[in-house]
Amino acid sequence: MLLVRAALVLALVIIGAVADDGIPPRQKCDVIVLPSADDPKIIYYQLKSDTNATHYVWGLQDIPTLFMSVTGPNSTCLTAEEFNKTIDWEKFLGDDDNCTDPCETWPEPCNCTCNYGAVNIPGQDGEFAFALTFNSLIEFYDSHSKANKAFNPKHLNISSLYSSYSLADLKWTFNKDNNQLKTSGPKGLTWYISLNVPTEGGRLDYFPKTLYTINSTTFDFIFQNFPYQLHIGNNASRLVLDVTIVHGPLSHGILMSRFSRDDEYTPSIFITYNYLFGNRGTMFQGFLQWKPISYLSKARKSTKSEQINLVPGGDVDEVPVGLASALFNNCTSVNNTRVFLVMGTEGDDNNANPNYVTWLVYFSNLCQYTPIACCVVYVSNDSVVVEY
Repeated sequence: MLLVRAALVLALVIIGAVADDGIPPRQKCDVIVLPSADDPKIIYYQLKSDTNATHYVWGLQDIPTLFMSVTGPNSTCLTAEEFNKTIDWEKFLGDDDNCTDPCETWPEPCNCTCNYGAVNIPGQDGEFAFALTFNSLIEFYDSHSKANKAFNPKHLNISSLYSSYSLADLKWTFNKDNNQLKTSGPKGLTWYISLNVPTEGGRLDYFPKTLYTINSTTFDFIFQNFPYQLHIGNNASRLVLDVTIVHGPLSHGILMSRFSRDDEYTPSIFITYNYLFGNRGTMFQGFLQWKPISYLSKARKSTKSEQINLVPGGDVDEVPVGLASALFNNCTSVNNTRVFLVMGTEGDDNNANPNYVTWLVYFSNLCQYTPIACCVVYVSNDSVVVEY
């Protein structure tokens, strides 16, 4: 089978809970890698400030998952030994041959996996707890260059148009010196994930040169050597990233878009996507936010870029298997959202072999802490009002 070289890079910037002015930076706890750097299954980052603590956990068993939560300032840095004691490894790895339904005693039927309850992370039951699961890369044969207007999640079973490449059950290694994860999948795919925590606020030195604060965390996702296989030689395939947003029992989310206020470096992109979440009431105070722009080479230039179009996949009842299902089930986490990020836009000339794509996502748990635009969102009678 012909392998077409390609690299897909996603830069994920998660803004922490405080700004630069007059507020001390977060303390960085030691990174915990379990069971080992040669075979990591869980990687735990904890960042503390005088006002709260932010927790990031990578789960690499089954479907790769990034979990995020915010807790109060009294959180203490855990040692690897202490965190390891909170994990039921037999359940988490699926090695329990005598698995019984962990939710069988619950008053209502719940779709629990055998690994439910295997991991306990601070803040997992709070208002600002959610996870991103990276389900698959999808090759989409777009012969008429219609991009998101032609992509249809209901037709993923049509083998002549779609080919799904699962990102589950990959073998990972972790380099603690440069905070980089690496995996090599079947058919040549390589995926890197790099972590960077800046020491001061500023703007990214590469496109889209987005603003960040001293309390931000950056993840770079790099996919290389994607094995295209649909209609080889026609140069009409697009890549689509399949992601599920899973939130905790007290959180509720809504997906919307608005005009961007920080577009001097990306003048062709005036929209940002926002996933707003809060406490199931009428007020949302946290959000994910990203610009829909992708780059086609490591030398990120506006002249070699295109849009990323978002196609909603609807609500998801079942929690994807992995770290997310170890933390949540369909009774504690409902209305989870599946989204598809389609690389390219209608009529472009760059829809084949995307080799560099950036996705910059901001996370804030309280409006006054975001460096972009303070917002409070009220939902009333199915209408959304955003106040700045």
